[in-house]
Amino acid sequence: MDTSQVLIVVSILCDLVLFALFGWLFWRIRALSGDRLQELIDQLKESQELAKRLQALVEEKARLAKRLEATLKDGSEVKKGEWAASDTHRNTENRRERVLELMNKGLGVSEISEATGMSAAEVEFILAVQKVRPGS
Repeated sequence: MDTSQVLIVVSILCDLVLFALFGWLFWRIRALSGDRLQELIDQLKESQELAKRLQALVEEKARLAKRLEATLKDGSEVKKGEWAASDTHRNTENRRERVLELMNKGLGVSEISEATGMSAAEVEFILAVQKVRPGS
């Protein structure tokens, strides 16, 4: 083998090593980018789902606020999105009286809530309107 042939063989070997090295680096970069890209895609999907849930909750709270505002304006209750029947005011008074009665017996908010089927927030609201504090 003369010198030119040895140089050609060495050149081919160097080219193969460089080709293999570039292939390996490309594969590694692509694998890292793909994982990171997939992670970002997953986070984006999760963020979108959370945003939808948040929007639904905000809309629900807005509906509840409108119902509460309507209730406070005219003293009637709103049932299932419609105005309550004419006897609602009596039912509301009965509920208030029941809450006050249970409070006077020494029951706490959670116990009154369970006994009346009202939420704790409703019980607290009635007590706040009546200016009654638990334990007083």
